[in-house]
Amino acid sequence: MKKKYLLLVITVVILFFGCSKSNVNGSSTTWALKGTTYTAVNTDYYDSNSNLALLGGTDAKGNYINIYFNSHPTINGVFNLTTFDKLGYGNSKSDCAIIVGNNNSSYQYNSTGKSGETVSVTFNDGKMRATFNNITIEDAGDTTIVTGVLILK
Repeated sequence: MKKKYLLLVITVVILFFGCSKSNVNGSSTTWALKGTTYTAVNTDYYDSNSNLALLGGTDAKGNYINIYFNSHPTINGVFNLTTFDKLGYGNSKSDCAIIVGNNNSSYQYNSTGKSGETVSVTFNDGKMRATFNNITIEDAGDTTIVTGVLILK
């Protein structure tokens, strides 16, 4: 429970105290979790003075996916997945973490940092695209996978 509270507090700090924000309504962001495909109605990007950056999508029912980057992506690259609590502690600037949850906190999955799992970030025609496939995520002992793409115009 403390871990979820800490993640919520850090997310709020990034969202409200970040130095910039971009928002896309009617996005092409989708992700699949446990046989259900979610489509975001908003895709947002926040960066902060702490060097963490957040790319996230939320669907109409409040389900969300967030990718936290250890540095601000500005060029095409591959980011290694870690757990959220390891970001910012001397880890590589090419590290990131994925959090998948919903607005009533009935679940909040965190990437496990399994070796070889990555997020690919590309920039094309002013759009940022983060793609990930078969990423291992865990919530209180429940392990599953998530696949998706987040697109910020």
